[in-house]
Amino acid sequence: MSSIDNRIVAMKFDNAAFESGVGTTLGTLDKLKQALHLPGASKGLNEVQDTANRLNLGPIDGAVTGISKSFLAMSTIAITALANVTTKVVDAGLSMAKSLTLDPIMAGFGEYELKMGSIQTILSNTARYGTSLGDVTKNLDALNTYADKTIYNFGDMTKNIGLFTNAGIRIEDATSMIKGFSNEAASSGTNAQGAASAAYQLSQALSAGTIRLMDWRSLQNVGMGNKNMQNGLIEIAEAMGTLNEKGVSATQIQSNFNGSLEKNWLSADVMSSYLKIMAGDMSEAEQKTLGLTDAQVKAFADQQQMSEDAATKVRTFTQLVSTLREGVGSSWSETFRQRICGHRSTIPWVESLPRWVMLETSFLAIGLSLVVATFSSTL
Repeated sequence: MSSIDNRIVAMKFDNAAFESGVGTTLGTLDKLKQALHLPGASKGLNEVQDTANRLNLGPIDGAVTGISKSFLAMSTIAITALANVTTKVVDAGLSMAKSLTLDPIMAGFGEYELKMGSIQTILSNTARYGTSLGDVTKNLDALNTYADKTIYNFGDMTKNIGLFTNAGIRIEDATSMIKGFSNEAASSGTNAQGAASAAYQLSQALSAGTIRLMDWRSLQNVGMGNKNMQNGLIEIAEAMGTLNEKGVSATQIQSNFNGSLEKNWLSADVMSSYLKIMAGDMSEAEQKTLGLTDAQVKAFADQQQMSEDAATKVRTFTQLVSTLREGVGSSWSETFRQRICGHRSTIPWVESLPRWVMLETSFLAIGLSLVVATFSSTL
């Protein structure tokens, strides 16, 4: 059986030891607190914050924005440029198609009207020579054929033949002289506008019977009257005896061509003979009748061929388009003449009215079909 021990327990609180232990513990905690305090850390973070606040990212943002705008502008320019190029290509194609379709039709009708109007004028100018309507039409057709092969147009030819016949020249001679004049102008590099101006002045001189210095300078002002032309005129005048009649020698003229014109040796007959030779319409026998030698005839033949080549051989794209347009226009002109006048060269306008109504209807249909075709090709 267990026993119960009765003992007396004595408890004693050692305050000194307790305070000593507590003090030690508090000291240790203070040291830990100081160790964890890190007084420089907050300062370091504050400095980092200040630096971050002072950092200006505006220039970088502006540069990025500027680059973005530049790329946007470049893309806009590129798209606009491509659009413009495409538009110009389409416009050029449409213009080319129009120049070879609608334009020649209108030009052909204008050429037809010009021819019809010129016939009456030429008939009036050459009535004293017994010129018939057939003669006028034949020579105008010859000029039209020549114009189709050259860099000059039929409108200029028709205007010039009116001027020449008005100066008292026969229709056949006027036709030949205009061809020769155009060949000579082409060999000198004279354009159509310059040739037309010079032709007017020359027609006035031919009407007076003598080419004077003022008339000759009108040729020189447009690039004509070169040394080949001067020598050719001198040779013909000498062969025809004109120089002896005027008391001047070929040597004197060659030394001062312009000054020698005061002697009035350059007559209308000399000029007309030279232009006919340049047209290729004067045979060797006819040239020898003037008094030219075989060597001179040969030299004139070579000169005429070079002049004709200059007028008929196309050397640029612009001349090619112009020549093609002139040829197509002439074909339409003949179509208008056949449709309106039939087999006659000209008829009164009132009489041709029924045919004109039919032609106008056909022309409108052709124009509408071409417009529709052109529009459809662009879609």
